[in-house]
Amino acid sequence: MTQRETAKIIYVIKATYPNAFQRYTAKDLDNLIAAWSSVMEDYSYEVASAGLKIYLSSDTKGFPPSPGQVIDCILKVTTPPSKELTVDE
Repeated sequence: MTQRETAKIIYVIKATYPNAFQRYTAKDLDNLIAAWSSVMEDYSYEVASAGLKIYLSSDTKGFPPSPGQVIDCILKVTTPPSKELTVDE
């Protein structure tokens, strides 16, 4: 994902959780975009956007996601379920 695409992701998060970003300066946002970009560089914008959508649709706590939480949502939908039996099964 490019930094420009990462910025789109961040601005969706900012629009969804405006209170969390009230005191952010332009430099703070640039740093946030750079940090997210380095973590999300192996994912396409489409996949990251889908992961964010999953996070947003299931968030009940009201806090913006970290990159790891978005990646977790991506992995939930892109990783096939295990064929092994669980302890309960």
